[in-house]
Amino acid sequence: MKKYVLILIATLFALLAGGSQAADESPGKSILAAALDQEAIELHLLLAGEEKDFELIPETLTLAAGKPYKLVIENLSDVAHVISVPEFSATVEHSSAPAFPYPEAEIDVAAGETVEWYFVPTKAGRYKMGCAERAHAEAGMTGTIVVN
Repeated sequence: MKKYVLILIATLFALLAGGSQAADESPGKSILAAALDQEAIELHLLLAGEEKDFELIPETLTLAAGKPYKLVIENLSDVAHVISVPEFSATVEHSSAPAFPYPEAEIDVAAGETVEWYFVPTKAGRYKMGCAERAHAEAGMTGTIVVN
């Protein structure tokens, strides 16, 4: 977690050093800037609950197109998870690397780790999310993202 906070701080300093015009030209940078300015809507996704290691809480995330979000993903289990959202990821503007150091469709979350993802959904629809680790989705680690 500390590593990602440091990356976010370094990115913020880079944005400030580059001037406001540069930040306005890049959608990813403007999303990150909005989130850091606390304009983003913060949502939480828990991986595993008190009774099961293979569940998403909540199972459904409901979002509004065009609004900035900060998704805080917390892995409460003692096993690693990989949140996979390929169709959804293809429709969002998200913060650029290094602030979002994951492949666009998958977010690695080690056991006990918390990660953050800053993004803006751009297209209404229903999108599948689930864990890409072997047999985790089959064990019930699936959900839906709804964008209105």
